[in-house]
Amino acid sequence: AAVSARLDDSSSAVRRAAFRVTCSTLRSDSVGLASIAADLLRRIRYETTQVRETVLGALERVLLKPPLSEATSQHLVDIVGHKDVGGAGIQEVFKMHQSLRSSSIFVTSMESLTVMAFGCIVENSASTDVSPWALILEQVALVYPLAIHKHTPQLVAWLKLDPNMSRNKIILFL
Repeated sequence: AAVSARLDDSSSAVRRAAFRVTCSTLRSDSVGLASIAADLLRRIRYETTQVRETVLGALERVLLKPPLSEATSQHLVDIVGHKDVGGAGIQEVFKMHQSLRSSSIFVTSMESLTVMAFGCIVENSASTDVSPWALILEQVALVYPLAIHKHTPQLVAWLKLDPNMSRNKIILFL
């Protein structure tokens, strides 16, 4: 609690130290990881490049540690659902993943997320809000378009699934 209070300090040096301490305690099994990650993504929006890279590197390390799991995908869904984070925040984590990992690990991660997302969309599109998955797919497409192109038939099938589907879901992919 004391460290999180320092994330709002007026001194950039104090904030930078608080971000470093917070990031050093992040673990993939941390309770409330998605909420913590979303909070950090909101807070770094207007921070210096050094702070942003520290936080994004730590989030990449805990959120996208290979091999990706269902828990990873659920954390990402929870993060994009937080107010003021959305797809842009997760895209920055994906870009950091691309810069820190080998190209084969990055490609495998993006393809795994795409498969998980399409699986969830196809299974749950009639009964559950799949917009967080759509946001994740959108961000994957922005950093690694080939991951989506391989699944074009699935995407077309999903878009045709529900004749009453919101136009927002369709516009997202156009």
